[in-house]
Amino acid sequence: MTMKRPLYRRMLIENLIPSIIAKGPVRGRQERSLILQQDGATSHIKEDDAQFRAALEAANFNNLKVLTQPANSPDLNVLDLGFFNALQGYNNTVQAENSETLIKSVQASFQAYPHHKLNRVFLTLQSVMNEIIDIYGDNDYKLPHMGKEKMEREGTLPVSFGSHGRGVFAGLQPIDD
Repeated sequence: MTMKRPLYRRMLIENLIPSIIAKGPVRGRQERSLILQQDGATSHIKEDDAQFRAALEAANFNNLKVLTQPANSPDLNVLDLGFFNALQGYNNTVQAENSETLIKSVQASFQAYPHHKLNRVFLTLQSVMNEIIDIYGDNDYKLPHMGKEKMEREGTLPVSFGSHGRGVFAGLQPIDD
C-alpha cells in the first residue's frame, strides 16, 4: 500500500485527532500546545492544510500545530532515531491492503516492541541534543557510544540525563558574542 496525501490526511483526521483528544489533558487544566512534526515526504500534509485545520476546528481542538522538519536538519526526531527501524522491520512482514490494516499493524508493532528499548531511544535523543549544542547547532557530529545495553544489564541505565556543562556553555557562547 502506498501512502499518498489524501490517505495520510484521512488517517490524521480519523485516528490521530480523536486519539489525542481522548488521551489529552484533563478538562479544567490549561491545555498545552502540541506539535505534529513531520518530515518533508510528499505524502505529508502542508502546514496550513485546509481540510486538516477544518477537522481540528470541528473537534474544537485548536492547539495542534503542524511543522515540517527542514531538509538536512539535525536529527531530533525520536522516532527516526530508533523506533521506526523496529517498526519497519515488523511491518515488512505484514501486507497492508488498506489504512485500517496499516493502523492495526502499527498498533501491534508498538505493543510488541519492548518498552525498555524505548528508554534507549530517548537517551540517544538526549545525546544527540548535547552533541548539537556542543557544535553550535550543526549536524556534523559523532554520536558517542554510551554502552546502554551493558548499563541496562547492570541496572545502572538512567531514565534520562541532563545536558553536560560543556554543551550548555558552548551553546550560550554565540549568544554572548
